[in-house]
Amino acid sequence: LLEVRLAELRATGAAAALRLAYRQYADFQCRWVDWRRVDRELVEAAATVIPDEHLLAIWERMLFDPRENRRGFPDLVALGDAPGDYCLVEVKGPGDALQESQKRWLRFFGARDIPAAVAWVSWA
Repeated sequence: LLEVRLAELRATGAAAALRLAYRQYADFQCRWVDWRRVDRELVEAAATVIPDEHLLAIWERMLFDPRENRRGFPDLVALGDAPGDYCLVEVKGPGDALQESQKRWLRFFGARDIPAAVAWVSWA
């Protein structure tokens, strides 16, 4: 069933699916997405900037093992203006360390050329 849906998404495009999901589900509670923190402009920016193959790779990994793969996903997404100009960012404060689940995500991103970084924050 998942393979069929992923094939559909590859055929129609992940960006189109993202836009459609917002239109259809933004008013509904979802444990995967806090729609109160997502607006149409953010969805449009993400759909424009993040390549379909990156979205599909992330969705496929999450769906493979939802419980485990929801852990460790980066805290932020920094979106630029041009297609491909984005970065997933894990934020770490003083004395904080990367968890194993976060390291797994960073390795996954690196293997697929998905832009990701760790922002080490210190108090000035």
